[in-house]
Amino acid sequence: MYDLPEHRVDAMVHVGYHARGGVDGFLSHTYVPGLRFRVGGELVSESHFRAWACNAPLRGIVGNDLHRQTLGSLERTPYVVVQESLGRDAMRPLFSDPQEGLDAIRSFAQACAVDGASAPAFAGPSGVTFEASMPNGRDVVDDMAEAGWERVGDVEFAVELETWSDSREPLAAAMSAALVPFMPYWLTGFAGADEADGADQERVQQLVTIFDAWAAESHPQWYTEPADPLPAGVAGRLGRV
Repeated sequence: MYDLPEHRVDAMVHVGYHARGGVDGFLSHTYVPGLRFRVGGELVSESHFRAWACNAPLRGIVGNDLHRQTLGSLERTPYVVVQESLGRDAMRPLFSDPQEGLDAIRSFAQACAVDGASAPAFAGPSGVTFEASMPNGRDVVDDMAEAGWERVGDVEFAVELETWSDSREPLAAAMSAALVPFMPYWLTGFAGADEADGADQERVQQLVTIFDAWAAESHPQWYTEPADPLPAGVAGRLGRV
């Protein structure tokens, strides 16, 4: 779940990747709404976390146009754009014919495999400062501290990592902490599609309301002060859980 594989990975291609949280790209986020990470001062995405966790050559990425533009230290990675952002809540597939898109992805993956010897390997950073921020940071200080985070601002936290493998517990804690405001509306524990279909439809609609509004908003690249984790104007439409 937290991107530290149990089995050896010799190489990888990332397929279907979105931009990191705070970028005005289609459904951009970093794991969960509101969560932001920096490593060694660099704002990072899920592609960074997975490349570092696997410690294997990243042969290519298939994804959103704005993810490509904001890769930072991963910018040398071969990339094929299959989706163009039209804000955070809309996009345009680059290929109007789905089969054409699939063929383009397969051709790209094949080229990545053939050219694999030149693919960059991104070793997980060591001796580095790992930072997190979230709009509800004031409310989860104790939870973050239990996982080794030190509060360094109103809603900002930092932890020093000797090796990248040390990031596992802090990363998991930060994800859980950022999700706290959403948990009263979260629906889990379904054994299959039939159980999911039978879920409380009022709660389903509450969650739809939250995430439709979240998808339409722009968000800061980094949080430095408290903010309402739920989208603007949504509280009055939720009713009581």
